[in-house]
Amino acid sequence: MSLSRTVSAFLLDCYGHHAAVAYDGETALRLLRTGAFEITFLDQNLPDIKGSVVAWSLKETPIRSATFLVSMKGDAVSQGDLAGLFDVYLQKPLSCEAPKHSSRSS
Repeated sequence: MSLSRTVSAFLLDCYGHHAAVAYDGETALRLLRTGAFEITFLDQNLPDIKGSVVAWSLKETPIRSATFLVSMKGDAVSQGDLAGLFDVYLQKPLSCEAPKHSSRSS
């Protein structure tokens, strides 16, 4: 799981973006509360809390609500009760083009 995040961060860096990586939801929330991020990739299966919980927390914070949110899931992509929460839904494993296309749509 950490290799996927490391590779994703590397790919974003290759396309000229600065990537910060969190390996759990609490760390992600801490990073997102202290920094300004244009794009946030959230794994739905974080070890401590769901990525959707992190996303809801961001949406409820006015200064952070403009962050472009990308959902990443290992199983079939289904919006269900997450409809409208994320700007893009990606299925893992990501292709080399997925981060590039997501960053263009922001």
